[in-house]
Amino acid sequence: MIGPDEIHLYESKDHHGNWLDCVKSRLQPIAPVEVGTAPAPLLLHHAAMKLKRKLYWNPPGERFRNDDEANGMLSRPQRCRIG
Repeated sequence: MIGPDEIHLYESKDHHGNWLDCVKSRLQPIAPVEVGTAPAPLLLHHAAMKLKRKLYWNPPGERFRNDDEANGMLSRPQRCRIG
């Protein structure tokens, strides 16, 4: 058991629900917003694997350096619902 004077980590079994609760309460969610908006390492690896070449990632800009083709793989057209 973790004692009352020990460090207690934020616990959530439902990340989406936690986010909605935090929108209402204005508290910080269990996962920082920056984590959810950054490209996952697997997405970056997938681009390098598909293009069969070494890619150079620029973390502050969240883009590949000097590679429009690789940068084009970071997103896809959004589906829109009409009606």
